[in-house]
Amino acid sequence: MPKSRTPARIVVIAITALSLISTILTPVLYAGQVTLSWDPVSHPDLAGYRIYSGLSSRDYDDELDVGNNTSCTISRLVKGETYYFTTTAYDIYGNESDFSKEVFCTIPCNNPIPHLEVGDINVNHDWTRVTFNKPFLDPVVVAKPLSFNGPDYAVVRTRNVTRDGFKIRLQEWDYLDNRHTQETVSFIAIERGGYLLEDGTRVEADQFETDIMSGFETVKFKNSFRSIPIVIVNVSTFNGGQTVTTRVKDVNTQGFKLRMQEQQASSPQHTTETVSYIAWELSSGTLEGLSFVVNKTNNMVKHSFYKIVFNDVFINIPSFLADLQTFNGADTANLRWKNKGRSGVDVKITEEQSADDETNHTTEVVGYMVFSVDHEYLP
Repeated sequence: MPKSRTPARIVVIAITALSLISTILTPVLYAGQVTLSWDPVSHPDLAGYRIYSGLSSRDYDDELDVGNNTSCTISRLVKGETYYFTTTAYDIYGNESDFSKEVFCTIPCNNPIPHLEVGDINVNHDWTRVTFNKPFLDPVVVAKPLSFNGPDYAVVRTRNVTRDGFKIRLQEWDYLDNRHTQETVSFIAIERGGYLLEDGTRVEADQFETDIMSGFETVKFKNSFRSIPIVIVNVSTFNGGQTVTTRVKDVNTQGFKLRMQEQQASSPQHTTETVSYIAWELSSGTLEGLSFVVNKTNNMVKHSFYKIVFNDVFINIPSFLADLQTFNGADTANLRWKNKGRSGVDVKITEEQSADDETNHTTEVVGYMVFSVDHEYLP
């Protein structure tokens, strides 16, 4: 019989946090278990399924034969580690299918996000180091948009993301002098992984490499969402010196499409960069003591300032992160904001002028995340 090429489709259906266990013989603290489920494969010669897992994407160290069961529970997982899982089907002749779609989570996975930091930082064209309040294991950082103190067109760039912090600066488009006045930028840092908050809201933080400048690359979420999330994306390396930003479109419960954009007068090429994203379902509440709102506008934001009113009024002026969720206008563009207060902020879309003087932009949908802050991040 030829090797079956029909992959099983795996989904996380439940994550259960266990009590913390430690013994004299085992100094490592084990914190959780993961329950996995997948669609059955219909084939008369089907013999069973195998689960593969590891600490790196598509690099699996452990294999578990679960027979004909279509779900299993993996236990004794280390607190704080991110695990990656996939499954295969095999037949009575020993043939094995391709790997299924991969899922991943950071233990404990039902914890509303084990470590999250949000803050505002004042930056200009010089690199500034931001230090986290406490170290991460594998942080994903997104930071955008910038305020509108200086009218020259610029984007936010980050690099050197480590367990302890990251570097950030503003970069004007290449046709400008690359000296920019101080602006305020909000950032959010989350442990890489997929999460299920206590109210059922799903969150995912991940990164990937791309050099896509023409057309769009399809980015698949590690786990499907129940509703369409807000996606905030930024380039988190500085491999290419040319100014670059990201644009997304077709955000859905399975993923989104992405491309990078340089100024319009540049050739459509850019070296490979690491791109980070945080996807978060529309929601509001309190997380780790921080009030938050995740929402989106209607298709109404364009080149003139548009008022976003938060669902909640914050005690203090909150951090504000936002990104375009649509690609209705193809010209190179990014968001700017002003007049941020406890109950809202003004945003607009800015186009650069390397190829022409026209800066009018059609309407787009803007997704945003707003968080209260309890401390300042100083350069």
